[in-house]
Amino acid sequence: MLRLLNQRFQIPVERMAIAGYAETIPAETNETPEGRARNRRVDLVILNKIGMEVEPPIPAPAAAAPAQGRH
Repeated sequence: MLRLLNQRFQIPVERMAIAGYAETIPAETNETPEGRARNRRVDLVILNKIGMEVEPPIPAPAAAAPAQGRH
C-alpha cells in the first residue's frame, strides 16, 4: 500500500506508516461469521500537520470496546 501511494500520488514513504492489528484489536466479535467479516478490513487514516503533532500518539481503541457507527 505504501508503495502504491508513493508511486501513484508521490507521497514520500517517510510520511507514511503501516500498523497491523489483526486479532489484537477487532472491530467486532469474532464469535459470529458477521463479526469476522467486519474484522477483515483496512483502515486508512489521513492526518494533517496538526494531527501529526499530537503527543503522545492517540491510542488504538480497546479490544473490548464496542464498535461505534458500524453498520
